[in-house]
Amino acid sequence: MLEALLQVGVIKPIVMAALIVTVIGLICEIFVPASGRMIDMGAGIFAVATWIVPPLLMARPRNRKPRSSLAGVGMFISIFFIAACLSVTALSLALLTLFFAQEANWAWPAIWAIGAFWLCGCMLFCVAGRFLRKAEATKGQVGDRDSK
Repeated sequence: MLEALLQVGVIKPIVMAALIVTVIGLICEIFVPASGRMIDMGAGIFAVATWIVPPLLMARPRNRKPRSSLAGVGMFISIFFIAACLSVTALSLALLTLFFAQEANWAWPAIWAIGAFWLCGCMLFCVAGRFLRKAEATKGQVGDRDSK
């Protein structure tokens, strides 16, 4: 799975987005005395955005029907990519806050919120896969009864 992601080139833009935010945050932490609080709140804002933006993208109306079956896959990949960018950005800001700021009011809640988001996503995929297998098994049994 990781090899496929590296071949597609998904990891590089995610890391670049986080690197840009981390460098800007680090420069602010070093040269702007009161920036610790701003970066701390930025971590919280990006963590909240990680929870809000993907469902909003799924709920946005479509003007036209997808032309192929790959349109749904493309939408899923874009939503995953945006959630990953927001998560990595929030984690980098939270870690900057923990390393440099005196008070870290939003950093730990941001880290926990991102962890909970990805844990919920993994659990959702497991449950959806289980329902799909159950539906396929039920469909196969109904087809066996009809043929008898």
